[in-house]
Amino acid sequence: MNDQETMRRKRRAARMRKKRRQRKLLIGAMLVVFLLIVVVIVSGISAINKKRAEEEYAREQAELQEQQELFEEKIAKAKTLLNKLYAQMFQTEDEAFAEWFFGNCSGSEKEAFLEFSEKQELTNAELYELTGESMYVLSDRYQGLLADEETA
Repeated sequence: MNDQETMRRKRRAARMRKKRRQRKLLIGAMLVVFLLIVVVIVSGISAINKKRAEEEYAREQAELQEQQELFEEKIAKAKTLLNKLYAQMFQTEDEAFAEWFFGNCSGSEKEAFLEFSEKQELTNAELYELTGESMYVLSDRYQGLLADEETA
């Protein structure tokens, strides 16, 4: 009976080892499936966040483009007003004057001048109020007549 008992114990031990291996394989498979699910969820969340970020960026770019277009439109109107005043005062058209003016005036002068861009006309008095200089002085600066102490 000792041999039979020993054989039973060996068979039982073998069955137990087999069950443990099966449990380990099952747990391993479950871990792999769990990890795959986690990876899929994380990549899905990442894709959603990326899409949201891209949409936000596109929306911001569209707003910036719209603001830029409005700003350029105001600049064009302001240059037109300035060129009209220049043409009225000097009976000559010089579109480069407005380019020179906007290239040489300060940021605060530009902003103040852009406020007038909605108006239909600009007067010399308004220009003086905005810049502290009349059209005549600005024209002399533009032509280089007031470039230094000698030419002034």
